[in-house]
Amino acid sequence: MICCAIFHHKSCIHPEDLFMLVPVVVTQEHRFKLAHLHSCLQYYKCFFNLRCVNVWNSLPDSVVALKYVDAFKRALYYTLRLLLLKFE
Repeated sequence: MICCAIFHHKSCIHPEDLFMLVPVVVTQEHRFKLAHLHSCLQYYKCFFNLRCVNVWNSLPDSVVALKYVDAFKRALYYTLRLLLLKFE
């Protein structure tokens, strides 16, 4: 939810301050795909901007493109629910 607000300029944080976006030419999943930065130090791996990259990049474009946080929450809920039903 925080990433959604950051990428759609609903917060005072700019996406470039926390994340490194993958160039648009390379992306195939969605336009807000994040580059995965590697860290040598263990405590950097706990930072928010490194922990959320894999989860954010795995979301479908229909969820990531939603501009309103409430709509994003609903779509995220249904996406995760469908994923859980696949494993049962």
